[in-house]
Amino acid sequence: MSNLRPSLDWSSRNDKEEEEAIAFRYSLMQETSTPMATSSTVMPNSDKAIAFGIHPPTLLVMFTSLSFFIYFDRGVYGAVLEDTTSSFHMSHLQGGICSSAYLVCYCLASPIFAQIARYNPPLRLCSLGMMVWVGAVVWSGLSVGFWTLLIARGLTGFGEASFLLMSAPLIDFFAPNKSRSTWLAIFYSAIPLGYAAGAGVAGMMAGSESLSEKWRWRYPYFLEAVIVCPLLLLFARIKGPDSMEAIEIYTKQIEAQDSLTKPVEPHAPARSKGDQVIQDLKDLAKNRLYILIVLGYAMQTFFVGAAAIFGIDYLVKVYDFSKGKAGIAFGIVTGCTGLFGSAIGGFLLDFIKPPPNPDPAVHNVGMLIAAHKLILIGSIVTAPIAIAGFLMQNVWAFLSLLFLGELGVFMMIGPINSSVVWCVPIALQPTAVAMNTLGIHLLGDALSPIVIGGLTDSIGRRSAMLISSFMLILPVFFFGFGLLVCLRMKHHPTAFVH
Repeated sequence: MSNLRPSLDWSSRNDKEEEEAIAFRYSLMQETSTPMATSSTVMPNSDKAIAFGIHPPTLLVMFTSLSFFIYFDRGVYGAVLEDTTSSFHMSHLQGGICSSAYLVCYCLASPIFAQIARYNPPLRLCSLGMMVWVGAVVWSGLSVGFWTLLIARGLTGFGEASFLLMSAPLIDFFAPNKSRSTWLAIFYSAIPLGYAAGAGVAGMMAGSESLSEKWRWRYPYFLEAVIVCPLLLLFARIKGPDSMEAIEIYTKQIEAQDSLTKPVEPHAPARSKGDQVIQDLKDLAKNRLYILIVLGYAMQTFFVGAAAIFGIDYLVKVYDFSKGKAGIAFGIVTGCTGLFGSAIGGFLLDFIKPPPNPDPAVHNVGMLIAAHKLILIGSIVTAPIAIAGFLMQNVWAFLSLLFLGELGVFMMIGPINSSVVWCVPIALQPTAVAMNTLGIHLLGDALSPIVIGGLTDSIGRRSAMLISSFMLILPVFFFGFGLLVCLRMKHHPTAFVH
């Protein structure tokens, strides 16, 4: 058996040795159920794919496609906001409240889903939540007033809670080790692309004279529901891991098998689910780096949320664009910046990341330092560009600066979300993603439509949007302090990476 003991130097072994090592590891994984030493983040992806019966590229495509339509729906709402408020005689403040209603269901559902996923199949939970999401989208199109629209938009948060908090940890786990940042960047590129496509499609449909005026702003909701249903049926066929805890156990076993002489750590005392929730939240609250990442990300999301909801209306009212032309222009800017920004961010992070280290804590700290350097530079450059854009009187100067500002923001999405996953243990990752998403929504794109909507009613669109752009200054400080935390922990990595 010692001849089959796998080496950490995967580049030097031949195909036959690698196949033997995979068979050896998989057989031991099936025979033992004792969690062992600290998990390794540097493992061959083929092990994980065989052990859990997953085809990683298929998982990435399905997650990215469904995420695209979640944010497509957000873009739709922003594009038809003016028609919706006019149809239901709502104020901009009420429109902002409906836009943020998903946060209520998200707050209630995300901690529950995060804990259920510890002991149950996470992909099945995603499917369940997305079924509710489809129903909520159809309800949005059938709403008859403020309260029915408010409830419908709120229920979309239920689907988001079940889906988005599982996706990033699973993509990070199953992605090839050399391309983890790139895979996460591909996934997160669905956010701006979905926004852009939703805004563009809904803008054209809402502005079409060939469609019924009463129904044309409703059609985009029905369209997205029809498209998502077959995708959801395909997604439901993927079994995946039995639980997030099973992934953590597997990872620890692989690390122990890489070093068979390493002593086995004792099993932690079992906790009730209620106690586990409290302990998870305490662990996150004590993680200074995690808190700084969430705060910096939330401030960026505040600006992006305001631009997504009020951007088309801003072009129409301030620069006298037609609704269709504004939707196309805003969609092109958001789509291009999202696609290229996310790709550039993921590529740069994979390019500057440190070489693999057999110690997972040391490796993660190196990755976090590289990510924070990239994020900090992007934050410093982006803030003044975005602020200058809303001071421009010429529409093409505004769109050019908005393009550069959003390019910088979207370039940071991959590194930021990668940092959220890397700074916590595997079993804690769904909870970390859930609380991160809750934080950025609560302080970011759920709050900004209400604040900017209210300011628009009182001081005008240009002044309100200019205030939203000033929020991009705050991430410079949060990510700057985050980089200092990473550098201080470089020589004591196990203090916050478990």
